[in-house]
Amino acid sequence: MTLLIRCRAAVSEIATLFGARPDPDLTWFPTIWPGEKAIVVTRGTEGRHLRALPWGLPQDPISEARGDRPRTTPFAREIAGDSRAPLRLDLLERCLITVEDFAYPASETGHRTRSWFGLWDVPICAWAGLCLTDPATGGFAGLLTAANARAEPVSRTMPIVLPPTQWEAWLAGAALHALDTAYDSDAFYLERTPELWASGRLDLD
Repeated sequence: MTLLIRCRAAVSEIATLFGARPDPDLTWFPTIWPGEKAIVVTRGTEGRHLRALPWGLPQDPISEARGDRPRTTPFAREIAGDSRAPLRLDLLERCLITVEDFAYPASETGHRTRSWFGLWDVPICAWAGLCLTDPATGGFAGLLTAANARAEPVSRTMPIVLPPTQWEAWLAGAALHALDTAYDSDAFYLERTPELWASGRLDLD
């Protein structure tokens, strides 16, 4: 499961890359846990828009069968109509979550370190997401799929990362199965680090 992401770019870099107009005074942490804000791209009548939203969808757009906790990473099948507890898509907007890379825990529980997974040639990638943009109750979640060969050593699932040619189609409402979402495994890196999972401090023991 994806529970930690990183985005160390400047607002101007993200706005230029995605051709989006940013909200004023956008703020977020370079490393982002569920519940914390990240930068997402949405599409409106005046074009693409950058906004900061918390990572996690509130209860309202989720089937009651899922419980009370915010959803951070739904699976692709939940928007394909073949899930027993589908998301309330009528209440959600499409978005692109701006991400540098994704972290997964490695080694034994209690002494876990971070392994970072991302694209070699793409400094900030687009994670296919769903969101609510209301400033008071909004949030986002990123869609997952089965892990590719690069991610398999650390996770059974991975984010659905969209190439630039598919950004507009996703934001406009295209079905996932109609999009080209497959970067080759060789396009990704997996960097194992001595950073402790919870704190990010270096494990020098």
